Amino acid sequence: MAVITKDTTSARSFKHLSLIERSMIFALLREGYSLRHIARQLGRHVSTISREVGRGTTTQRRSDWTNYEAYFPETGQSVYEKNRAH
Repeated sequence: MAVITKDTTSARSFKHLSLIERSMIFALLREGYSLRHIARQLGRHVSTISREVGRGTTTQRRSDWTNYEAYFPETGQSVYEKNRAH
């Protein structure tokens, strides 16, 4: 007797961003590239890059006490590791 399954969904294969990829995002952002361009360069979906930039962006203070926001790969990696621990 043959078993017929109606499972049409494929198995998901998630791959987390590495610190090297986060460093590449940092470098490409500093060069002024768009999120879409960065996603193409890394072979990732643009939403993955967007979420990572949001995760790794922190507010910094200049010496003249003005604030600015910047992406840091170490911050993104730290937040990722903290979220994985929970």
